[in-house]
Amino acid sequence: MKTVDLRSDTVTQPTPAMRQAMAAAPVGDDVFGGDPSVNALQDRMAALTDAGYVPGDLGLIRGVSGRRMLHALARLHPRPPVLRDHLLSALDLDEHTLGKRIRDYSTGMRQKLGLVAALQHDPAVIILDEPTSGLDPVMQARLLEVLEERARAGRTVFFSSHVLGEVDELCDRVAMVRDGRLLLVRDVAELRRARVRTVEVLFDGDVDPATYRVDGIADLRVDGHVHHFTLAGDPGLLLARLGALSPRDVTIQAARLEDVFRALYLGDAD
Repeated sequence: MKTVDLRSDTVTQPTPAMRQAMAAAPVGDDVFGGDPSVNALQDRMAALTDAGYVPGDLGLIRGVSGRRMLHALARLHPRPPVLRDHLLSALDLDEHTLGKRIRDYSTGMRQKLGLVAALQHDPAVIILDEPTSGLDPVMQARLLEVLEERARAGRTVFFSSHVLGEVDELCDRVAMVRDGRLLLVRDVAELRRARVRTVEVLFDGDVDPATYRVDGIADLRVDGHVHHFTLAGDPGLLLARLGALSPRDVTIQAARLEDVFRALYLGDAD
């Protein structure tokens, strides 16, 4: 195993972060098709070559330039940094920025550098802890585009986030944790189907709710010609009945992961 000295590019000792990573896979577990019990260190390091990781508390050597940091980390990896140029362009890290010492970077610039470092060798598995932290809205959108691109290329993306809109937009499957306890692991599409929608209907005149009522309607409130309610289940039958009443406007708000999380966190989910 080699590491790189950032001053001279010579071999030195493993960093604390690497020691922590090497200890992450328990002996006896199946990791990327291998059995660490056969040769724990060798198999763990082989697994790490197929993973890219950005921690929530990103530690970079502040006295070196961003370019030197990327170069040194790439030297540690057995595969070339084939995605580096693409990632630098997508995340708007130019040559001038890369020439600066990391101590002069903003939080967002450090986060972008860490993302490039983790993804530049095109890992099969990408593990990110709050990856959009510190990024402005434009960079957040670009990062999600990059991750979606890698997913389409067959890579697996794991990320934790308190911004559930990001999870809703990008993920196929979600796990929710509360107080260290796993609440659920489920497909995002399944969660959407299971949760209620919020519906608002505007009529031209007075309408009796009984004329469109279907199973699943709850929390009905009528404010003049505007009807508010929630709907659990498929909205098809409701829309058919509303169509016969010629409403002026119908707004159906799709079920959101925020609603699921809130219900689970408050303990009132099924």
